Amino acid sequence: MKTYAKSCVERLFGVWKAVFRCLSEQRRLMSEPDIAGKIVNACAVLHNMRIAHRLQDVEVDEEEILHHISRNNRAVGQNEALLG
Repeated sequence: MKTYAKSCVERLFGVWKAVFRCLSEQRRLMSEPDIAGKIVNACAVLHNMRIAHRLQDVEVDEEEILHHISRNNRAVGQNEALLG
């Protein structure tokens, strides 16, 4: 029974790593343990939501995401300068 449970958990983490890149970067813990636990819990919730709502994987353009992040960071910097 113990081997079966371990196999199920390992399979689940394999699925999660394929979907949630934050779990598979550099194959080591990238956050403090308390934050890592919250990340794993969030992945569980998102995984269950994907199943419940029958959501499919979406292709993501990483360059577009980085563009939006840098644009948002610039806007935040401008707002801070105005408020400063």
